[in-house]
Amino acid sequence: MQILCFEISDEFFDALAHHIIHLNLPIRFLRFDPSVNYELSSETILLAENRSPEDIKLASKLLKFRKHLETLTMPVLLVTEKLSPVVETLFSDKELFFQSELPFDVSRFLSDLDAVKIFYQNNFDAFQTRFQIQKLLDAREFTHAKSLLDQIVDHYPYPFQIEMFNGIIAFEQGGYELAERHFSAARDCIPESLDALNHLAKVYLRQGRKVELEAVLEKTNKVAEIIVKNLIHWGTVYLDRGEIDKPLFLFEQAAEKDPANVEASQMRMAASLLSGNQALTQQIIESTPHAMDIARLCNTQGIRMATIVKNFEVAEKLYTNAMAFLPDENVRYKLWYNLGLAMKRANNYQKALEYFESSKAIAPPGFDKIDAAIDDAKKKVALMSSGFHHT
Repeated sequence: MQILCFEISDEFFDALAHHIIHLNLPIRFLRFDPSVNYELSSETILLAENRSPEDIKLASKLLKFRKHLETLTMPVLLVTEKLSPVVETLFSDKELFFQSELPFDVSRFLSDLDAVKIFYQNNFDAFQTRFQIQKLLDAREFTHAKSLLDQIVDHYPYPFQIEMFNGIIAFEQGGYELAERHFSAARDCIPESLDALNHLAKVYLRQGRKVELEAVLEKTNKVAEIIVKNLIHWGTVYLDRGEIDKPLFLFEQAAEKDPANVEASQMRMAASLLSGNQALTQQIIESTPHAMDIARLCNTQGIRMATIVKNFEVAEKLYTNAMAFLPDENVRYKLWYNLGLAMKRANNYQKALEYFESSKAIAPPGFDKIDAAIDDAKKKVALMSSGFHHT
């Protein structure tokens, strides 16, 4: 087997080579050379390493790589953390694109590599035909391309691509209604496919169907939108892990690229609150001066941290740092109460009791549930002190 390494760090390349030598595996690792015309081979796989998933540059390079005829049917194995949904969408309709998820485990990686090899070799004849079909389409030999397509229609492993080919051939031969049916069928296979949407847009444009065209174009993500969504996704992932500086930087980038993006602005505020940088936080808050906006943000992000991510330390830091910017006691007592609930979920009943009591100290008359919360927390603290671990 020949592995062509594309955008691989020296450290990762050396580590892979070491494992292959140590395990005495019949695999050759080579750096990918864009000046070389690689022959179509069932023994060749392209390997890429996604070191910075918050940056879509590698994704863009891989998509361009897939457009070249020479590498059209070469399988790609991307070593990466789980991609963000918006970037996953970019690859959803791409053939022979596989992932091996980080953190890196050599046994899992070799298993993933072997699975790609077996799949590719089992379908290699069909991929060779698919390669020839693309050459014929590029040469505008549509009748010949259709005859080859009919040969693999029943066993090609990507039904989506069969529909796309049929749609392209029909479109180029003036059969717009048939093309629309095939492109719509392709979307049925992969609803999030941008390629199918773009081809539907071509049909509607050619037919002058402005309403349908506008509806389709609204569903397509622009490059700027993809970048911002990916930045927010990874900023949130890193924030959930307890990192502060990195997510703050990513949210700032997202907010700069799209100042109107509410989520980017809110997450930037959340990260700044977590950082404890009061000057920076005050600067951000000045553009959103209403105390309830901060309270709402702390509630949604703090509760998410506590209940979904289970990162109680981050939830606590978010709430407590926010208190410096919430002079309105009608807001503060609710946050103290919610923070107490978060600590209770973490089985930290002593802290829960402290936060419940802070809430009660400033709560208005009629906030009766705080009394029940305090009583329950006191009982749990007493049980824990006596040696009983009761939840």
